[in-house]
Amino acid sequence: MARRLSTCATPFIPQVGPTLPVDGAGSAILAYTFDSSVVLRRVDGALAERGAITDTTLTQPILIAVTTDGLGHVRVLVEDVGATMSPHTFLWHYDAGLVRVRSIPLDGAGPMVTLLSGDSLVSGPRGLFQIGRDGEQGLPQLPGPNLEVVPKGLAAIGDGFMVAYRRFGLPDALLWGRADPLGFTSCEQAGACMNENSDACDGDDPCLANGCQPSTGQCIAAELTVCPTP
Repeated sequence: MARRLSTCATPFIPQVGPTLPVDGAGSAILAYTFDSSVVLRRVDGALAERGAITDTTLTQPILIAVTTDGLGHVRVLVEDVGATMSPHTFLWHYDAGLVRVRSIPLDGAGPMVTLLSGDSLVSGPRGLFQIGRDGEQGLPQLPGPNLEVVPKGLAAIGDGFMVAYRRFGLPDALLWGRADPLGFTSCEQAGACMNENSDACDGDDPCLANGCQPSTGQCIAAELTVCPTP
């Protein structure tokens, strides 16, 4: 079978995302930036374009992560390194037609992975936290003692996540483990919240981060610094 390449029709050298995630319909999502633009293109196996969008709302965007869920929705984690005011990091949620349905400002973020159900796990400066399928933000969960806060790797597996952490001590080590949809990485850490569903503590207020209190199993909330916008 003949192989062919498709090129970007732009005079700029784009910053391409590290992977090409595949949506629920078998199309790849190509995400890249140039100048002040973030470009998303959906391309099927025959290299036919099935949709594209260009976003120019940021000053100097850098892609952090691009993921998809089982419904073909796309999530883009992007940092505006040219911004002079906070927040600098945003999670954009696009529907299957590449229409942006929400923008979630974040207090910094690292790797992100998304389950087929639409729940995402994001690594932030205060630990792992969940972003629900409808944009609900969870409370951050720190890893265990002597573990680096930002994991070395994240992967979506079944109904949960795989995480890799660097452990400080004698000797230093790289540890693999599982995290549930709420971001807990051990039975001791989850406490009374063990086996809770990912939406167990979802709330109706988009300006609150919701989570489960391990000591009691009760739902708690904290006010977000900046509220999400459409």
